[in-house]
Amino acid sequence: MQGKNLKIQINSDREESISMDQIAALDIVSLGGQEYQLLRNGKSYRLEVLSADIQQKIFKIRVEGKIHHIKLEDQYDMLVKTMGFEKGQKRITDIKAPMPGLVREVLVKVGDHFEKGQTLVVLEAMKMENALKAAAEGTVKSVHVSKDQTVDKGMILIGLE
Repeated sequence: MQGKNLKIQINSDREESISMDQIAALDIVSLGGQEYQLLRNGKSYRLEVLSADIQQKIFKIRVEGKIHHIKLEDQYDMLVKTMGFEKGQKRITDIKAPMPGLVREVLVKVGDHFEKGQTLVVLEAMKMENALKAAAEGTVKSVHVSKDQTVDKGMILIGLE
């Protein structure tokens, strides 16, 4: 992924760009659970991941006691935005596992109506809970998983109408 950049929006008031090479060069160590130690530019930072929505690329992170809301955009997100396609997005018919993990909660059942942004499933992966949320409002057509079930990347978790 050399040469690819991510745009990082921090607390809705600051934007930065970081290359995949810079990310790979970060000195970060897991302290267990959702806590990490980051060494950057000779300074040490203690991080705690409070929440992570992998599909929407939205994270809530505590850095040295201060909470930050982070939104990531990769080159594809930026291209879609530039082309104006974000308003006419294709309708999503399934919620799929973005990575292998363990289903912690299924918050809907067949026939339930849900709103945009509503959490449908909570998936634990790499010791982090990831809330899988609806991209638009709709109705649950099928539920393919249950609590404490292990899932593979790409597996259909919830069918949508």
